[in-house]
Amino acid sequence: MISEEKINEILGLADIVRIIGEYYPLKQTGQNYKTLCPFHQEKTPSFLVSSVKQIFHCFGCGKGGNVFHFIMEQEKLSFPEAIKFIGQKVGIQIEEKPAGKSSNLYPLLEQVNLLFTKFLYSQHGKRAYQYLTNRGLKDKTLKDFSLGYAPIAEIQLEELRNMKFPSTLLEKGGILLKKKEDREEYPYFRRRVLFPIFNTQGKVIAFGGRSMDDSLPKYLNSPETEIFEKGKILYGLNMTRKNILTEKKAIIVEGYMDLISLYEAGIQNVVASLGTSLTRWQIRTLSKLTETIYIIYDSDVAGEKASLRGLELFIEEGLNPLTVTLPSSEDPDSYIRKYGKE
Repeated sequence: MISEEKINEILGLADIVRIIGEYYPLKQTGQNYKTLCPFHQEKTPSFLVSSVKQIFHCFGCGKGGNVFHFIMEQEKLSFPEAIKFIGQKVGIQIEEKPAGKSSNLYPLLEQVNLLFTKFLYSQHGKRAYQYLTNRGLKDKTLKDFSLGYAPIAEIQLEELRNMKFPSTLLEKGGILLKKKEDREEYPYFRRRVLFPIFNTQGKVIAFGGRSMDDSLPKYLNSPETEIFEKGKILYGLNMTRKNILTEKKAIIVEGYMDLISLYEAGIQNVVASLGTSLTRWQIRTLSKLTETIYIIYDSDVAGEKASLRGLELFIEEGLNPLTVTLPSSEDPDSYIRKYGKE
């Protein structure tokens, strides 16, 4: 059995338009593509490929599905064989595991996210809620991005234990850690505003925490787990994918607040790289959606260096990257709040 995480990872990288286009000539009609159906004889194209939904459908014979279903029909392969076939195309190595075992971190992190959200709107989260609204975020935005708050350790531990999840699972998901000296458990995030990180299927896979004062580090991401690898995630893509396809360009920023501020202001073809180190995985993910990328990083030295590194990588992957240089001491979040969308 191939793990659900690996299937989703391959599905996230495989562009159905590109793959079907390797077999048959596709003619673009708006956001969709058409060709003669390969599975039955016809004179007028009724085989539709959707770049937005990443599916195909023939209005003549009724066959349809995602890229796996296409390869199963085209190459006469089983479902696992189709996954491996496409995995090779996108450079993903398949690691099979015993049947019946899939990650139990998804339901855990979903419930933990609901708990953090509850904290934000409780008496424990008053300061965090005020911090976010003072940054200009509206209630709708807080709910759209499912923002939360991690209070002091004692309060978290009491609530987490009431949820009846095993401590080993909470540790596996990066929610609890153990001290080396006495093996006592303590929460990974404390007194931080929390940004849940979603995969492209909309499932919570990790969290990012921001301090509300001068405490360091300013941003803290969940430790990597079996379902979270920082270099294979673009924050916000689960919400902005359709807008990137519509706009035919993507804006990439560094952090959570940069993305959320642009999104709230109406610029919604944006993703965040969760830091300044872009990876080829992130770039190849964007390449399935558009060829034009705008890099808008902070105007400090680190941001400028990261922009230059990003330019090189995007060019190597055959894309058209541009950089937007902000005035000194500005970042996308601060700039759009001062000067607006235009």
